[in-house]
Amino acid sequence: MKPDIYEQYREAYYLVRGYLDALAELMNEDYPEPGQGVLRPTKFQVDMLTGLAAALAALIEGHERR
Repeated sequence: MKPDIYEQYREAYYLVRGYLDALAELMNEDYPEPGQGVLRPTKFQVDMLTGLAAALAALIEGHERR
């Protein structure tokens, strides 16, 4: 039986919260603010931040258009 809409929402909500918490920890540990210890960021770091920024922008802009 398919969970009701509340259960689907609850499950998705806690997945997102978990990923956001993990992202905050990852950013603090592996992506320091510019000028705070990174002499030369890696191409991987730049690519990941650029991709994440684009995905977040699409999510926010899509929500604002609703």
